[in-house]
Amino acid sequence: MPDNKTFFGLSRCGIAPKTVAAGVVSYGAIIPIPGAVEFKATPKGDIQTYEGDNTDYLVVDKSEGYDCEAKFFNVSEEVVKTYFGQKEDVNGVGAEFAGATFPEFAFLGQMEGDAYNRRFTMMDCVMSKRISIETKTAKGKEPNYVLVSFAARPRPTDGLVRLFTKAATDAVVYGNWFTTVQDYVEVVG
Repeated sequence: MPDNKTFFGLSRCGIAPKTVAAGVVSYGAIIPIPGAVEFKATPKGDIQTYEGDNTDYLVVDKSEGYDCEAKFFNVSEEVVKTYFGQKEDVNGVGAEFAGATFPEFAFLGQMEGDAYNRRFTMMDCVMSKRISIETKTAKGKEPNYVLVSFAARPRPTDGLVRLFTKAATDAVVYGNWFTTVQDYVEVVG
């Protein structure tokens, strides 16, 4: 398959719970989040250079992952309750409390390309802000959005930040990308 010249569009976003037991990372079922509008991942951390022999002798990536923002038309109540620290009282009223702790998750999505669609997973995520809601008067009939901000960090067990498909990605792995969270498999030999 040829390489992409460009990527455009966003679809198939989802979220999956991450757990660690006895040092082993596992992921639960992927919950789709339809209505993706935008996704932005800004690198966090710097490149550190060390001089030697009158040049940049050693260059070290001090990656701390990404600061991410995803914009959706709406986010299901299941996702809001599970991942964004909101609760519901006995009367069915939603509530948000200060000091909430947020569970870890993997975030998945797909960018369309001119040759193939690139699928990606941010492996170790946690909310970095409460969800933001944009709203306007109904006169213009423009849709409102929900903005989700989260940190995609290096996974503590191995430093893995994200996985993504390429032109040569195995067809079975590519086909199962949104069935179960895929994990890194070391090349042997």
